[in-house]
Amino acid sequence: MRRSPAQARGQLRVDTILDACESLLAKRHHSEVTIADIAASAGVKSGTIYHFFADKDAILASVLERVLDAQARAFIEDVPSLEVSFRTYLFAVESNLRVLWHRHGSLLDLFFAYQRHPAVWQLILAMRRRAGDAVALRLGGLHPELPGARAASAGALVAMVLSVLLDNLTYMDSRTGRRLRAEVYAMIESYASALHSEIPARVGGGDSKRLRRPNRVAAPDTCSAPRRPQR
Repeated sequence: MRRSPAQARGQLRVDTILDACESLLAKRHHSEVTIADIAASAGVKSGTIYHFFADKDAILASVLERVLDAQARAFIEDVPSLEVSFRTYLFAVESNLRVLWHRHGSLLDLFFAYQRHPAVWQLILAMRRRAGDAVALRLGGLHPELPGARAASAGALVAMVLSVLLDNLTYMDSRTGRRLRAEVYAMIESYASALHSEIPARVGGGDSKRLRRPNRVAAPDTCSAPRRPQR
């Protein structure tokens, strides 16, 4: 965005522009939408759009930014309390993400087309960090003995896997999707169990502790842009 709104009136105008753009994207491919189209749909002059946005790419990135912000909040808001199982929490997050992408399904093609755009990729990384922090907080609440750094890396991995799962389910038939979903959840639960086995265990009474030495596994590359799944 070229200029952030300083007043509520300006923010309302920006939201109107972004809503108009998303509405057009539900009817046309993003390559066919022009600044003039967005201005006409929003009921503003093209000059008003250029006051806030440098070009069409900036508008499209801002449209995606709103959805990515909501995707990060899906890991935090409207989820069960810390006392529930990790599986129940994951189901709640997945439900939030499904509702989100059902509401903004018209942006999926735009998302896959623009995810390698430098500005959008930075937004994706920021979303993953926020989502990973939320999962790490959940893991830390369930397993207080788990080191903070380990919970953080685990949270980042689980958040990424959940996000990629939803991306793939969007393009799969229901039977294949159900199988993939079951496999991913089994994998996450197995991973959570492995994390639990890394927690320091008291042995021999007293306060002495013995750490189980986990197998060293190379950290996943979370900086590579995901590829669009085959239809």
